[in-house]
Amino acid sequence: MPWMSNEIKTAIRFGFWGGANTFIGITAIMLIQLVSGRPYLANTFGFAIGGITGYFIHAKKTFSVSTSSSSLARYISVLVLGYVLNLVALRIIIRHTNSYAAQALSVFVYICYSYIATKRVVFKV
Repeated sequence: MPWMSNEIKTAIRFGFWGGANTFIGITAIMLIQLVSGRPYLANTFGFAIGGITGYFIHAKKTFSVSTSSSSLARYISVLVLGYVLNLVALRIIIRHTNSYAAQALSVFVYICYSYIATKRVVFKV
């Protein structure tokens, strides 16, 4: 679509590929929570799985850049801070709804932060 700016195209790609990656992470979270009954443990492992797949998906599919050890180190830093933001959101939201809904809502906080930080800090595009 020639009328669409590169920023909008990138955001759409991030949303699409991030959505696929989020599905992977949330599925892992829900399955681990179902088996363990421990929402925070499930959240930790789900984010680890999503983090690993997310780095490669976004480098190749969203931003069309090469991976490197320096961008991976930045990604890990962004992921850790995003995870902390997610846990804070989870801790607040879980007081007001069931743990499954709280998991899904807290991921939204992470997604907003992740787009900006991944684009500007990790891949510097």
